[in-house]
Amino acid sequence: MEKIESFNIGIAVYNEGRNIEKTMKVLFDSLSNISFKGKPHIYICFNGCTDNTISSFLIQLRLMKKFFKISILSSKKGKLKAHREIVSVIQNYKPILFLDADIFVNSYVIKRLVSTLRKDNKLQVVSAYPYAIKPKNLNFYQKLLFPIINLKRIIPQIEIAKNDVSIFHPNAKSDFERKSRIYFHGRCFIIRNKFLYSFPTSESGVIGDDTFLSFYFLQNFPPGSIKVLYDAPVYSYPQLSVVSYLKSWYRIRKDLENIYKSYPNFKPLRKYVEMKMNWQYVLRNLSLKYKIDSMLFFLLRCFEVISYRLLRQGINADKIWNYKCKEENYEHSNS
Repeated sequence: MEKIESFNIGIAVYNEGRNIEKTMKVLFDSLSNISFKGKPHIYICFNGCTDNTISSFLIQLRLMKKFFKISILSSKKGKLKAHREIVSVIQNYKPILFLDADIFVNSYVIKRLVSTLRKDNKLQVVSAYPYAIKPKNLNFYQKLLFPIINLKRIIPQIEIAKNDVSIFHPNAKSDFERKSRIYFHGRCFIIRNKFLYSFPTSESGVIGDDTFLSFYFLQNFPPGSIKVLYDAPVYSYPQLSVVSYLKSWYRIRKDLENIYKSYPNFKPLRKYVEMKMNWQYVLRNLSLKYKIDSMLFFLLRCFEVISYRLLRQGINADKIWNYKCKEENYEHSNS
Protein backbone atom coordinates (compact mmCIF):
# COMPACT_ATOMS: atom_id res chain seq x y z
CA MET A 1 0.00 0.00 0.00
CA GLU A 2 1.40 3.38 -1.01
CA LYS A 3 1.98 5.68 1.93
CA ILE A 4 0.92 9.32 1.74
CA GLU A 5 2.51 12.29 3.44
CA SER A 6 0.80 13.41 6.64
CA PHE A 7 -1.26 16.58 6.68
CA ASN A 8 -3.28 18.71 9.10
CA ILE A 9 -6.97 18.26 9.80
CA GLY A 10 -9.07 21.15 11.12
CA ILE A 11 -12.57 20.66 12.54
CA ALA A 12 -14.72 23.51 13.84
CA VAL A 13 -17.31 22.25 16.31
CA TYR A 14 -20.40 24.07 17.55
CA ASN A 15 -23.22 22.30 19.39
CA GLU A 16 -22.79 18.93 17.70
CA GLY A 17 -23.54 16.78 20.74
CA ARG A 18 -25.87 14.58 18.73
CA ASN A 19 -23.39 13.94 15.96
CA ILE A 20 -19.80 14.45 17.07
CA GLU A 21 -19.31 10.93 18.43
CA LYS A 22 -20.54 9.33 15.20
CA THR A 23 -18.61 11.81 13.02
CA MET A 24 -15.35 11.22 14.87
CA LYS A 25 -15.79 7.44 14.78
CA VAL A 26 -16.24 7.53 10.98
CA LEU A 27 -13.21 9.81 10.66
CA PHE A 28 -11.11 7.55 12.89
CA ASP A 29 -12.10 4.47 10.87
CA SER A 30 -11.34 6.30 7.60
CA LEU A 31 -7.92 7.53 8.72
CA SER A 32 -7.09 4.07 10.06
CA ASN A 33 -7.53 2.69 6.53
CA ILE A 34 -4.86 5.04 5.13
CA SER A 35 -1.14 4.35 5.31
CA PHE A 36 0.65 7.55 6.35
CA LYS A 37 4.25 8.71 6.47
CA GLY A 38 3.91 10.10 9.98
CA LYS A 39 0.76 10.81 11.98
CA PRO A 40 -1.76 13.40 10.78
CA HIS A 41 -2.32 16.23 13.25
CA ILE A 42 -5.99 16.85 14.08
CA TYR A 43 -7.03 20.26 15.42
CA ILE A 44 -10.45 20.31 17.10
CA CYS A 45 -11.76 23.82 17.81
CA PHE A 46 -14.86 24.13 20.01
CA ASN A 47 -16.36 27.50 19.16
CA GLY A 48 -18.86 28.51 21.80
CA CYS A 49 -20.57 25.15 22.44
CA THR A 50 -23.48 25.28 24.89
CA ASP A 51 -24.64 21.65 24.71
CA ASN A 52 -22.98 18.31 25.54
CA THR A 53 -20.66 18.37 22.51
CA ILE A 54 -17.43 18.30 24.51
CA SER A 55 -18.44 15.42 26.79
CA SER A 56 -19.65 13.43 23.77
CA PHE A 57 -16.38 14.06 21.97
CA LEU A 58 -14.33 12.79 24.92
CA ILE A 59 -15.71 9.31 24.29
CA GLN A 60 -13.75 9.13 21.02
CA LEU A 61 -10.78 11.22 22.13
CA ARG A 62 -9.14 8.54 24.29
CA LEU A 63 -9.09 6.05 21.42
CA MET A 64 -7.97 8.50 18.74
CA LYS A 65 -5.09 9.91 20.82
CA LYS A 66 -3.37 6.54 20.62
CA PHE A 67 -3.05 6.83 16.84
CA PHE A 68 -3.10 10.53 15.94
CA LYS A 69 -1.80 13.84 17.22
CA ILE A 70 -4.73 15.84 18.54
CA SER A 71 -4.85 19.45 19.70
CA ILE A 72 -7.95 20.79 21.46
CA LEU A 73 -8.63 24.48 20.86
CA SER A 74 -11.42 26.93 21.62
CA SER A 75 -12.73 30.13 20.08
CA LYS A 76 -15.75 32.38 20.16
CA LYS A 77 -18.85 31.32 18.26
CA GLY A 78 -18.44 31.34 14.48
CA LYS A 79 -16.87 28.94 12.01
CA LEU A 80 -14.49 31.55 10.65
CA LYS A 81 -13.30 32.30 14.20
CA ALA A 82 -12.64 28.60 14.72
CA HIS A 83 -10.73 28.32 11.44
CA ARG A 84 -8.69 31.40 12.33
CA GLU A 85 -7.71 29.78 15.63
CA ILE A 86 -6.78 26.51 13.91
CA VAL A 87 -4.69 28.28 11.28
CA SER A 88 -2.93 30.39 13.93
CA VAL A 89 -1.53 27.39 15.82
CA ILE A 90 -0.38 25.29 12.85
CA GLN A 91 3.39 25.63 12.52
CA ASN A 92 4.07 23.88 9.22
CA TYR A 93 3.52 24.21 5.48
CA LYS A 94 1.50 21.00 5.13
CA PRO A 95 -1.98 20.94 3.54
CA ILE A 96 -4.97 21.38 5.83
CA LEU A 97 -8.11 19.28 5.41
CA PHE A 98 -11.06 21.21 6.85
CA LEU A 99 -14.11 19.18 7.82
CA ASP A 100 -17.51 20.16 9.19
CA ALA A 101 -18.37 18.37 12.41
CA ASP A 102 -21.61 16.90 11.03
CA ILE A 103 -20.31 15.16 7.90
CA PHE A 104 -19.20 11.61 7.21
CA VAL A 105 -16.11 11.11 5.07
CA ASN A 106 -14.46 7.84 4.03
CA SER A 107 -10.83 7.00 3.33
CA TYR A 108 -11.34 7.03 -0.47
CA VAL A 109 -12.50 10.66 -0.39
CA ILE A 110 -9.62 11.75 1.86
CA LYS A 111 -7.07 10.10 -0.42
CA ARG A 112 -8.72 11.60 -3.53
CA LEU A 113 -8.56 15.11 -2.06
CA VAL A 114 -4.93 14.76 -1.03
CA SER A 115 -3.74 13.13 -4.26
CA THR A 116 -5.62 15.61 -6.49
CA LEU A 117 -4.07 18.58 -4.69
CA ARG A 118 -0.56 17.14 -4.86
CA LYS A 119 -0.69 16.13 -8.53
CA ASP A 120 -1.50 19.63 -9.77
CA ASN A 121 0.57 22.54 -8.48
CA LYS A 122 -1.92 25.05 -9.92
CA LEU A 123 -4.59 23.87 -7.51
CA GLN A 124 -4.82 25.76 -4.24
CA VAL A 125 -7.97 24.17 -2.86
CA VAL A 126 -9.90 20.97 -3.63
CA SER A 127 -13.30 20.13 -2.19
CA ALA A 128 -15.49 17.07 -1.99
CA TYR A 129 -19.15 17.33 -2.98
CA PRO A 130 -21.75 17.30 -0.17
CA TYR A 131 -24.49 14.76 -0.78
CA ALA A 132 -27.54 14.36 1.46
CA ILE A 133 -28.05 11.36 3.72
CA LYS A 134 -31.33 9.58 2.99
CA PRO A 135 -33.15 9.80 6.33
CA LYS A 136 -35.24 7.12 7.96
CA ASN A 137 -38.59 7.45 9.72
CA LEU A 138 -39.74 10.53 7.83
CA ASN A 139 -43.36 11.58 7.97
CA PHE A 140 -45.41 11.96 4.80
CA TYR A 141 -44.67 15.67 4.45
CA GLN A 142 -40.91 15.14 4.82
CA LYS A 143 -40.89 12.25 2.35
CA LEU A 144 -42.39 14.56 -0.25
CA LEU A 145 -40.01 17.42 0.51
CA PHE A 146 -36.73 15.52 0.84
CA PRO A 147 -36.03 14.89 -2.90
CA ILE A 148 -37.16 18.42 -3.83
CA ILE A 149 -35.35 20.55 -1.24
CA ASN A 150 -32.18 18.44 -1.43
CA LEU A 151 -32.22 17.83 -5.17
CA LYS A 152 -28.85 19.53 -5.81
CA ARG A 153 -27.34 17.34 -3.08
CA ILE A 154 -28.76 14.24 -4.76
CA ILE A 155 -28.15 15.11 -8.43
CA PRO A 156 -25.59 17.94 -8.80
CA GLN A 157 -25.93 17.86 -12.62
CA ILE A 158 -29.30 19.63 -12.45
CA GLU A 159 -27.56 23.00 -12.14
CA ILE A 160 -24.84 24.64 -14.24
CA ALA A 161 -23.23 28.09 -14.57
CA LYS A 162 -25.22 30.74 -16.42
CA ASN A 163 -22.15 31.95 -18.31
CA ASP A 164 -19.13 30.32 -19.91
CA VAL A 165 -16.83 29.17 -17.09
CA SER A 166 -14.73 26.67 -19.06
CA ILE A 167 -11.57 28.72 -18.48
CA PHE A 168 -11.88 27.91 -14.76
CA HIS A 169 -11.98 24.15 -15.49
CA PRO A 170 -8.83 23.56 -17.59
CA ASN A 171 -8.76 19.82 -16.84
CA ALA A 172 -12.48 19.09 -17.06
CA LYS A 173 -13.31 15.51 -18.00
CA SER A 174 -16.96 16.00 -18.92
CA ASP A 175 -19.29 18.58 -20.39
CA PHE A 176 -20.97 19.00 -16.99
CA GLU A 177 -17.66 19.68 -15.28
CA ARG A 178 -16.80 22.37 -17.86
CA LYS A 179 -20.09 24.10 -17.03
CA SER A 180 -20.13 23.41 -13.29
CA ARG A 181 -19.74 25.89 -10.42
CA ILE A 182 -16.34 27.55 -10.04
CA TYR A 183 -16.45 27.92 -6.25
CA PHE A 184 -15.86 25.19 -3.70
CA HIS A 185 -17.87 23.73 -0.83
CA GLY A 186 -16.92 24.43 2.77
CA ARG A 187 -18.12 21.16 4.26
CA CYS A 188 -14.99 19.26 3.26
CA PHE A 189 -12.02 20.83 1.50
CA ILE A 190 -8.24 20.72 1.50
CA ILE A 191 -6.10 23.85 1.15
CA ARG A 192 -2.45 23.74 0.12
CA ASN A 193 -1.13 25.39 3.30
CA LYS A 194 -2.14 27.74 6.11
CA PHE A 195 -0.61 30.80 4.45
CA LEU A 196 -3.21 30.69 1.67
CA TYR A 197 -6.16 30.99 4.04
CA SER A 198 -7.38 34.58 3.91
CA PHE A 199 -10.08 35.89 6.25
CA PRO A 200 -12.66 38.63 5.68
CA THR A 201 -12.65 41.56 8.07
CA SER A 202 -15.11 41.39 10.94
CA GLU A 203 -16.60 44.69 9.74
CA SER A 204 -17.65 43.09 6.44
CA GLY A 205 -20.34 40.95 8.05
CA VAL A 206 -19.23 37.94 5.99
CA ILE A 207 -19.72 34.66 7.84
CA GLY A 208 -19.23 31.99 5.13
CA ASP A 209 -15.77 30.44 5.00
CA ASP A 210 -16.05 28.98 1.50
CA THR A 211 -17.96 31.99 0.13
CA PHE A 212 -15.20 34.51 0.81
CA LEU A 213 -12.29 32.13 0.24
CA SER A 214 -13.60 31.06 -3.18
CA PHE A 215 -13.64 34.68 -4.34
CA TYR A 216 -10.19 35.24 -2.86
CA PHE A 217 -8.68 32.37 -4.84
CA LEU A 218 -10.54 33.23 -8.01
CA GLN A 219 -9.24 36.78 -7.92
CA ASN A 220 -5.67 36.16 -6.76
CA PHE A 221 -4.75 32.97 -8.61
CA PRO A 222 -4.95 31.90 -12.27
CA PRO A 223 -8.09 30.05 -13.44
CA GLY A 224 -7.94 26.43 -12.34
CA SER A 225 -6.94 27.08 -8.72
CA ILE A 226 -10.17 25.51 -7.40
CA LYS A 227 -11.52 22.03 -8.10
CA VAL A 228 -14.68 20.29 -6.90
CA LEU A 229 -14.61 16.49 -6.97
CA TYR A 230 -18.15 15.31 -7.71
CA ASP A 231 -17.02 11.69 -7.46
CA ALA A 232 -15.69 12.29 -3.93
CA PRO A 233 -18.90 12.32 -1.88
CA VAL A 234 -19.24 13.39 1.73
CA TYR A 235 -22.59 12.95 3.43
CA SER A 236 -24.43 15.13 5.90
CA TYR A 237 -27.93 15.62 7.24
CA PRO A 238 -30.46 17.03 4.77
CA GLN A 239 -32.85 19.93 5.01
CA LEU A 240 -36.32 18.75 5.86
CA SER A 241 -38.47 21.86 5.79
CA VAL A 242 -39.10 24.74 3.42
CA VAL A 243 -38.33 27.20 6.22
CA SER A 244 -34.84 25.80 6.86
CA TYR A 245 -34.19 25.77 3.11
CA LEU A 246 -35.20 29.40 2.74
CA LYS A 247 -33.18 30.50 5.77
CA SER A 248 -30.04 28.81 4.50
CA TRP A 249 -30.34 30.51 1.11
CA TYR A 250 -31.20 33.88 2.64
CA ARG A 251 -27.98 33.60 4.62
CA ILE A 252 -25.96 32.77 1.49
CA ARG A 253 -27.46 35.65 -0.51
CA LYS A 254 -26.88 38.10 2.34
CA ASP A 255 -23.30 36.89 2.61
CA LEU A 256 -22.80 37.56 -1.11
CA GLU A 257 -24.24 41.04 -0.74
CA ASN A 258 -21.81 41.78 2.08
CA ILE A 259 -18.91 40.45 0.01
CA TYR A 260 -19.71 42.61 -3.02
CA LYS A 261 -20.18 45.64 -0.78
CA SER A 262 -17.01 45.19 1.30
CA TYR A 263 -14.83 43.78 -1.50
CA PRO A 264 -15.79 45.59 -4.74
CA ASN A 265 -12.75 44.02 -6.44
CA PHE A 266 -14.67 40.72 -6.39
CA LYS A 267 -17.59 42.15 -8.40
CA PRO A 268 -16.19 41.27 -11.85
CA LEU A 269 -16.40 37.61 -10.81
CA ARG A 270 -20.09 37.84 -10.00
CA LYS A 271 -21.26 36.72 -13.45
CA TYR A 272 -19.21 33.53 -13.20
CA VAL A 273 -20.79 32.33 -9.95
CA GLU A 274 -24.40 32.69 -11.12
CA MET A 275 -26.15 29.37 -11.69
CA LYS A 276 -29.14 28.13 -13.69
CA MET A 277 -31.16 24.95 -14.12
CA ASN A 278 -29.68 22.44 -16.54
CA TRP A 279 -32.97 21.64 -18.26
CA GLN A 280 -31.27 19.76 -21.09
CA TYR A 281 -29.90 17.25 -18.58
CA VAL A 282 -33.17 17.08 -16.65
CA LEU A 283 -35.28 16.36 -19.73
CA ARG A 284 -32.85 13.91 -21.35
CA ASN A 285 -31.52 11.95 -18.40
CA LEU A 286 -33.90 11.97 -15.44
CA SER A 287 -36.90 9.78 -14.72
CA LEU A 288 -40.40 11.27 -14.72
CA LYS A 289 -40.35 11.51 -10.92
CA TYR A 290 -37.12 13.50 -10.91
CA LYS A 291 -38.37 15.67 -13.77
CA ILE A 292 -41.33 16.62 -11.58
CA ASP A 293 -39.03 17.13 -8.57
CA SER A 294 -36.82 19.37 -10.72
CA MET A 295 -39.76 21.54 -11.73
CA LEU A 296 -40.87 21.87 -8.10
CA PHE A 297 -37.30 22.65 -7.07
CA PHE A 298 -37.14 25.35 -9.74
CA LEU A 299 -40.40 26.90 -8.50
CA LEU A 300 -39.06 26.85 -4.94
CA ARG A 301 -35.90 28.62 -6.14
CA CYS A 302 -38.02 31.27 -7.85
CA PHE A 303 -40.00 31.79 -4.65
CA GLU A 304 -36.78 32.03 -2.66
CA VAL A 305 -35.35 34.70 -4.99
CA ILE A 306 -38.53 36.79 -4.96
CA SER A 307 -39.10 36.49 -1.20
CA TYR A 308 -35.47 37.40 -0.50
CA ARG A 309 -35.80 40.60 -2.52
CA LEU A 310 -38.85 41.53 -0.44
CA LEU A 311 -37.25 40.66 2.92
CA ARG A 312 -33.56 41.37 2.36
CA GLN A 313 -33.43 44.64 4.33
CA GLY A 314 -34.44 42.90 7.55
CA ILE A 315 -32.20 39.84 7.20
CA ASN A 316 -29.25 39.40 9.55
CA ALA A 317 -26.91 36.82 7.96
CA ASP A 318 -25.37 35.89 11.30
CA LYS A 319 -28.74 35.01 12.84
CA ILE A 320 -30.89 33.77 9.98
CA TRP A 321 -29.19 30.34 9.95
CA ASN A 322 -28.68 29.15 13.51
CA TYR A 323 -28.41 25.90 15.41
CA LYS A 324 -32.17 25.61 15.87
CA CYS A 325 -32.48 25.28 12.09
CA LYS A 326 -29.93 22.48 12.13
CA GLU A 327 -31.80 20.70 14.93
CA GLU A 328 -34.90 20.60 12.73
CA ASN A 329 -32.88 18.80 10.08
CA TYR A 330 -31.33 16.34 12.54
CA GLU A 331 -34.58 15.50 14.29
CA HIS A 332 -35.68 12.81 11.84
CA SER A 333 -32.36 11.96 10.22
CA ASN A 334 -31.13 8.53 11.25
CA SER A 335 -28.34 6.96 9.25
